[in-house]
This record gives sequence, C-alpha cells and structure tokens, in this order.
Amino acid sequence: RIFGSNLTNCDKRPYSRDFLRTDVDKQLLAYNQKMVQAGTPPFLRQVNLDWSSSYTNRYGMYDLPAEVVARINGKAVIDGGGFIGDTLVLFREMFVQSVIHSFEPASASYERLVNLIPQDIASGHIKAYQKALGKAAGTLRLSKNQGAVDAMASTHTDYHKADMYEDVEVVSIDDFVRENNLEVGMIKLDVEGAEPDIIQGALETIKSQKPMLIIAFYHQPDEFYELKPYLESLNLGYKFTIRRSCLSLPMTDLVLIAYQE
Repeated sequence: RIFGSNLTNCDKRPYSRDFLRTDVDKQLLAYNQKMVQAGTPPFLRQVNLDWSSSYTNRYGMYDLPAEVVARINGKAVIDGGGFIGDTLVLFREMFVQSVIHSFEPASASYERLVNLIPQDIASGHIKAYQKALGKAAGTLRLSKNQGAVDAMASTHTDYHKADMYEDVEVVSIDDFVRENNLEVGMIKLDVEGAEPDIIQGALETIKSQKPMLIIAFYHQPDEFYELKPYLESLNLGYKFTIRRSCLSLPMTDLVLIAYQE
C-alpha cells in the first residue's frame, strides 16, 4: 500500500506499478507487449519482463540520436554484466559490424548466456568471457547464492565450502583493451554496484577513446549521486541522459548514458 493503515486522510488503495509509470514508460510497455506477442525475436517469449523489455527499450537507447548510435557500429562493444545474454541479443542487432565482448563471472548465468547465442559466439561476432571486470587484475570470490563477497573479510563458514562459491578472474577494461588493441565504441555496465571500481579501471580507455557509456547506477547511493558529477569532472565533452534500461521495476533499472554529440 502507498501508506500504512494507521494513517488517516490518505490514499489506501493497493499499490499499482502503473501509478509510477510515466507516459513514455507506458508507450514502451505497450511496444514490448506487441513485440512479445509477435515473438520477434523468439527470445522475448523465453524470458520475463525484465529481460524482454531491456531488448525493446534498447537498453535505454530508444531515443538517442541515430547518428550517435551509428558511430558505434564497427567498433568494439564491451558488455560488463552479460548475465543471461539479453543485452547481447540487442547489441548484435544494433551493431552488426562490431565485435561484442561480454563479461559474466557467474557460471550459472554464463552457461545460459552461451546457450542463448551459440551461433554468434561460434562466428566470433560475440566473445564471451567467464570473468569479472574490476579496477585491477585479480580474483573475486563469488557466492553462488548471494553474489560477490570479500573472501578475506567473510568469516561465514558457508563461504569456505567448495559448493557455495566460485573464484573468478578479474580483469580491468584498460588492460583488456590494451592487450587486444581495441577501438571501443561503447561500454555498458550493470554489475550490482561495482560500476565505480570498473570505471576506475577503464579511465585510460574513457579518456583516450571517449566511448559511449551506459551505466546502471541505482544499486548504491554513492553511484547514484556521485557518478555523473565524477564523469563531468573529467571534462571530456560528454552529454548525459538518464533512461530506463527495462520496465520491470518502475523505481529502479535506471541507466546513466554518456555520449559525444
């Protein structure tokens, strides 16, 4: 409910997600429902609203100038937090001349990702890595039930049972770009609050190549309030916009998009 039942003179009607949706959200939702019903692509009928609407919302790029999006095509796309591959289905269609590099550390999600797009991986259009992105090279202990944990700080005995966690390699974007001699057109990050650290490991690439950035910034208060001012302080000429990457939760799933006009 909107307010507790002990309050008076307030609206006690059951909460509705439509109450929080803007007119644009509702238009995007109607478009999503139309695409799901059409089954184009078939992937949309295999997943829930979270992942189908990230495709139909173009992960927040639905109203970007066409020329801005076109400049990415042919350059490398880095997808941090590939999850089950929902954004990869979108990116492979938007950037047909690009190689898309997807990083997904969790083995369960990584397996779903590679099973969703085997032909694109086989062709080299998409390269998938079961690795995490970070500020610097290293390793990360990932809880299979609760996400990433600091193995040194955790004293919970479950984290020391082999079937409760997996250790994954961490790479920085700058190291990866340098080692592979990439020209980067776009960096997308949705990594459960680790976005600020990953950006620190991508500063060389961001400053020298000025790729478009699409960064989920609703996981932690500091990134929500501090990420845009920090990127502005770099004085790289970025223009900023905030959009909804998908439509499942009206008050979350926000992405900060930074691009060159």
